Amino acid sequence: SPSLLDQLEFLKQAKFPIEFLFAENFETMLEDIRMRIRSLSTAYVITSRLDNDDIISSDYIDMVQKLYKPVPRMIINFHRGFEADVERRILKKWNRRFRNQFLSMLEETKAVELITVYGFAHWKEVPGETILNDETHPMWVYTRHGLNYSVQAINAIPMVTTSVLKDFPALQASFKISKFNTLLYAVRWFPKTILRKIKNK
Repeated sequence: SPSLLDQLEFLKQAKFPIEFLFAENFETMLEDIRMRIRSLSTAYVITSRLDNDDIISSDYIDMVQKLYKPVPRMIINFHRGFEADVERRILKKWNRRFRNQFLSMLEETKAVELITVYGFAHWKEVPGETILNDETHPMWVYTRHGLNYSVQAINAIPMVTTSVLKDFPALQASFKISKFNTLLYAVRWFPKTILRKIKNK
């Protein structure tokens, strides 16, 4: 079977340089990232979180760089994205998902304490002094599968077509929505949405 590196060869065709690095554990990886940042000649650096089972939009990096401001410890958070339940074949849309795992963090390269986006748990209080919550088009896809079925509020909007995945062409071509499972989810989602609207009035 092909090695992991062979499977990742396609990444070398990206429009920006990619370097493959290996670490023994998370702490070793984090220290290596910090060491590399310290050696940069730029005043600021942006680190972005991406898990190996999730997806970012084709213009994610461009958008992060457009939102760049020379503000120490600024967090960039894209609210909008999708959730692809690969086992139940349900596609959902999030319009407001705070503290998601697709955060980016801007820091000074010579800061006394370098945190990086991997230096804190995204579901807890983030250490940024400024948080920029951007409401552009959906910028990410959170993949739900057997290993990450955490209990979550039923907030995401059920989708009935993959046409909304135009910024994620590979997923759009491969994801098949289950109408039956989507209906079951919608039956639970709709009354909870109405209750939330009543409470917010």
